[in-house]
Amino acid sequence: MQIRLHRVRELLHIMDAQIGSMETLDGKRFPEKFEAISTETALQAEKAACILRQILYDSGTIPKAAYLGKAASSQGVRIAFGDGILEVALPCLLPKKRGRYSNQFFLDPLNAALEQFNRALPIPRFRECSVCFVHVFQSGCASRKYFDYDNLQQKQILDVIALHAMVDDNSLLCDVHHTAEPGETDETKVFVMPKKRFPEWLSERQKA
Repeated sequence: MQIRLHRVRELLHIMDAQIGSMETLDGKRFPEKFEAISTETALQAEKAACILRQILYDSGTIPKAAYLGKAASSQGVRIAFGDGILEVALPCLLPKKRGRYSNQFFLDPLNAALEQFNRALPIPRFRECSVCFVHVFQSGCASRKYFDYDNLQQKQILDVIALHAMVDDNSLLCDVHHTAEPGETDETKVFVMPKKRFPEWLSERQKA
């Protein structure tokens, strides 16, 4: 455990230096450099969180599922089901395809949150369904770089949701769509619905 705690301390030291660089760097003049530093800082934070989680699991003081449910709540994961449509909201834009820690940081709490929600309000198993990833960008950030959809960890997110709410997410049964819209803060919303509901749902959302 001491080795892992030492590693966490090292990561925190690196993060402190990187945050100092972010504070002094003009993100509007050097957006690419700011993105690189902030991305690396976030990844270091995810590594530290995952190591601390494992230390907690090994201690046996709290069941893994119980902690991950708290982690999902702390991260701001929201799940709702109504009018035949499942909505999963993540409090950030999807991370890029980089490293196993990013996967573990987001996916484990999401899986636990879906398990808890399913116990309280069982989600029907969608057979033929449409899935729409709505990427919500904070309004007023004109200088930011927008991403390519194929560079994101969307498949991993879909796999977790499919485990709890779909018969299968293969291309025959599941259509996947992407759209983007402005909002008060960055977040990702995933909607799952019967295929026949999607055209009307999308039309109404675009009007709004």
